[in-house]
Amino acid sequence: MGCMMAISTLYKLKIAQHLADTFLSAERDGERARAHLQRSINALEGEGGKNFKRTKTIGNPVHGMPGGGIISDLSRRDAVTTFGPSATAAHRLAVRARDVAVRGMKPSATRAQLARSGGAVARLLDAAAHRLLHDPQRAGPPTSTGRRPQRRRPSPR
Repeated sequence: MGCMMAISTLYKLKIAQHLADTFLSAERDGERARAHLQRSINALEGEGGKNFKRTKTIGNPVHGMPGGGIISDLSRRDAVTTFGPSATAAHRLAVRARDVAVRGMKPSATRAQLARSGGAVARLLDAAAHRLLHDPQRAGPPTSTGRRPQRRRPSPR
């Protein structure tokens, strides 16, 4: 797994988390909330996944990125080489997130149930990304979180 693939996997995790959390919780309509949860599933499984669904309004949020879905990216042999031993734990968390999302998509699910499922999916994906970024056994420095370093303010004299 090269550097681009590793960055892509982390980016995909953040996309799926954002879809399940921020976008889903902002929706007042149950069908649109369901669409955001399905997009998270699509990002997790990739186009070859058995729960992947594409419609006119639901696409693949990770289309064109290196690799497949998050789950397949983390199951590659070289994921452990790139991310360290936490790649296995992150893979398990991603599979759990997918399972929670699929269960949450049942046709009788209310808007509140969809929101709870989305929140659970987002927490699992956040935990997976955290594991990948902060594995103490990974070779090399931690991957950047995208935050700028804080500037030190001069002390008043």
